[in-house]
Amino acid sequence: RQVLKDIHEVEDETDKLEILDSFEAYVERSRQEELAEHFARLVLNYVIGPLLVEFAKSKMPGSMPISRPRAAPIKQ
Repeated sequence: RQVLKDIHEVEDETDKLEILDSFEAYVERSRQEELAEHFARLVLNYVIGPLLVEFAKSKMPGSMPISRPRAAPIKQ
């Protein structure tokens, strides 16, 4: 809205073009940032995520079965 308002308020055609160019640059930067965030999330989910899971699993203590001094009696 602000861009349209600025264009209507300015009378010089060159200034109008500069406003449009500035807006186009803003939109392009915004699009590139969204693309970079999406790419980073993909890398995190599909590349780094599995590595972190394996690393975390390797640092956890192993499961230990419950040791019993004798066998449990079988009830019939």
